[in-house]
Amino acid sequence: MYQLIGDTLTLSVSNWMTAGLTYKQFKHDSADGYLKIFRRGINGNTLIDVKSIQRPERRRAVESVYGPIDKTDNTTGHTVVLDAEALEFFRTYRYNGDTSLPLNIQQQYYNEASILNTLKSIFDKQRIARARNINSKRIRMHEWWMGWKK
Repeated sequence: MYQLIGDTLTLSVSNWMTAGLTYKQFKHDSADGYLKIFRRGINGNTLIDVKSIQRPERRRAVESVYGPIDKTDNTTGHTVVLDAEALEFFRTYRYNGDTSLPLNIQQQYYNEASILNTLKSIFDKQRIARARNINSKRIRMHEWWMGWKK
């Protein structure tokens, strides 16, 4: 399964071997410069930059299992969904008896609630994707934030 980290499409060595390639082929290709290692890891969690795979037979083997490399969407696809319930809540909220929130504060709280709900949905999607992946690891916050740095 391809993984998008930042703007780089990666594949773990375990997934490389699931595609029918061997660990020896990976070692030789990386030593000879036929592919680039994106991040080193242990227990098959070393990540390969998929677009750097130069040997056509290796590329075909990976594409036959995980789909075309060039047609893989490299966008995060996350958009902020405006929360109508939060807008209604902050419009009707009263403090100190009858005082309502000023309009600029209502708008600020509404925007923050929408952003936080979107972040929660992103974390939930990542958790589900990790649960599907056998070689999954916990979210590394540095990598997650690098994806938003664009």
